[in-house]
Amino acid sequence: MGITDCADIAKLVDAMDHLNILATLSPQDIPQATYDIEVLKVHLENNRKHIWALTTDSKNLKYQLEMMAALAGGSTQLQQRPICSGIVCLIDPLYFPDDEIERLLLYGQHKLPVRVPLCPIVGANAPYTLAGAVVQANAEALGSLTLLQTLCPGIPTWYYPIVQLMDMRRGVVESANPEALLIFNALCCMARHYGVPSIGSGMISSGCQPLQTMFERGAGITAIALAGISELGGIGGLEGGMMVSPIAIAIDHELIAFVKRILKGICFDEDALATEAINRVGHSGNYMEDWHTLHHLRKEERFQASLLAAVPYGEWKEDPRTIYDRAGEQITRIMHNHEVPPLDPGLQKELDTILSAAKKDIGVK
Repeated sequence: MGITDCADIAKLVDAMDHLNILATLSPQDIPQATYDIEVLKVHLENNRKHIWALTTDSKNLKYQLEMMAALAGGSTQLQQRPICSGIVCLIDPLYFPDDEIERLLLYGQHKLPVRVPLCPIVGANAPYTLAGAVVQANAEALGSLTLLQTLCPGIPTWYYPIVQLMDMRRGVVESANPEALLIFNALCCMARHYGVPSIGSGMISSGCQPLQTMFERGAGITAIALAGISELGGIGGLEGGMMVSPIAIAIDHELIAFVKRILKGICFDEDALATEAINRVGHSGNYMEDWHTLHHLRKEERFQASLLAAVPYGEWKEDPRTIYDRAGEQITRIMHNHEVPPLDPGLQKELDTILSAAKKDIGVK
């Protein structure tokens, strides 16, 4: 992935109605010492949604905060309407390095929301039993919440587990399996018990095989959505989050729309119960001509697929496009037609100046 890919994905996320947050990506064609600052700049230029801005250390974070404040219109405006959120990482089990604490204090000064990922690897840095992994991860969550609210009272945060399992037979880590979902769902219930919003990476697949990832992503988002998750992360992620695919982003967007409709449930008001219509239509069973159907035809919501296609085999044989083909076509349309409002020239120049100063200070040419 290169820096131009970061710009393209930022534009893609900006165009998709069911995606509300853009997370930092990791391009490999720019200096890694300042990649986080440069990616944030590209994301601010090509996206108007909230950005989860990852950072390498507190020194780089200071330049990122300058960019955020510039776009928000000043530090006060950034505090009032955070356009970005940050991350503070612990080392399992429950150890915060000094630089992470320094970053936390910087976020706290600007009242930016902060995520603290809990990363139990069952059988490696967490107990092998599922219950034991839940206990340790929950203890880390409570400890993190205590630390955050002690050092930065009132700072917004999430209950953020990233659950993985060590496959003892092969010595590899897996992200998508039923045990990980069980642990995550238990932790999601704990978050609801404490009244803390939860976030999880239910869309990340362990591998990269198309049909397998479709199954893993569908099962993952459905399970954690029904558990009451507040925010879904990992959109477009493959190989445990080591890769990201625009095609996967488009398909994830469709899956999210599908599951959001499930979560809205069924309206059971008196008119929707249709008792009069049932009595009126009777044994004929023809609701196509009844006024109740016409009345509710555009009133009651129905999921409208953009990528999923319910076509019979004969029709598909004449046009054998797959969901991956349709996702690619959708991405092409977005990249050709979607326009992100450009930044004011003065603001653009200010972002350029901040990036140049950061590279000079850090020693990057």
